[in-house]
Amino acid sequence: MKYRNLRRQLRARLTANRVLAVPGVYDALSARQVERAGFEAVHAGSYSFASSLALPDVGMLTMTEICEKVSGIASAVSIPVIADAENGFFNPAAIGRAVRCFEQAGASAIHIEDHLSGKHTSEPRRVVPLDEAVQKIRAALAAREDPDFMIIARTDIAWVTHSVADAVARMKAFIAAGADAVMPTGLTLEQLREVRQHVSAHVVIVNSNGDSLESEQAAGASIVIYHSFCVNAANFGIQQALQRFSATHRIGSLGGAMSSLEEIEDLVGYDEYNRHLQRYAPPSRSPEARDSADLTPPETQADER
Repeated sequence: MKYRNLRRQLRARLTANRVLAVPGVYDALSARQVERAGFEAVHAGSYSFASSLALPDVGMLTMTEICEKVSGIASAVSIPVIADAENGFFNPAAIGRAVRCFEQAGASAIHIEDHLSGKHTSEPRRVVPLDEAVQKIRAALAAREDPDFMIIARTDIAWVTHSVADAVARMKAFIAAGADAVMPTGLTLEQLREVRQHVSAHVVIVNSNGDSLESEQAAGASIVIYHSFCVNAANFGIQQALQRFSATHRIGSLGGAMSSLEEIEDLVGYDEYNRHLQRYAPPSRSPEARDSADLTPPETQADER
């Protein structure tokens, strides 16, 4: 029920005349920080997941690995999770398995892309033929069990051909196939404005040029994803703290460069656990008495019986 409600929440949020900023996370803890900061959704993407494992984002992560990460993130927060389903992992006939995996993991939306190679690498830039990309979207839509689970069709064609017209043609084809939103990459804000003259569906973009959220909204973006936000922030923070500690060898010198244990324990829910501990402790024994009894040697317990 939680995930169904969050999917409806995301759809309703998109009807508001306000762009949705979605920071990228790499685990459940960073997702909870995003929620605590007041953001209305998180992005769970392969770049951040791969980076957190000290791996390049070149397709090494399996569908199962990504879905497990998404599941942990979705269970830790009460805001929608937009997940990266890569290229769907399978051909159109088998893509339903990936859709069910992400849906069962608790994602509210996934984006499926059309690129074959060249992203983050020196390989030639290539995308799949349009008819195959469209069939993937159709098959993905048919496979979902919850109609509010969003299928976002991503196209990297402009990044390959540098043609806005090519991007518009693909987006129109995806919308005609039933995609809930489209996600072009490789466009400037000026080009996005041009796209919006031809595409009326919700448009998701990745912030890659450091543009302001206001300018992205003005250009027609419905959702802006900051795909590496948390992993970049974490890497920078850890690097700075380690450099300072290495120079001083005094943990106290770090000052405000590190969270306190109390802050971490509040974030992960120790207080909630302790409330449950008190509520569900056996009525005849306090937790302290129970702990004491558990330490009684077995032979003594037998004598007492």
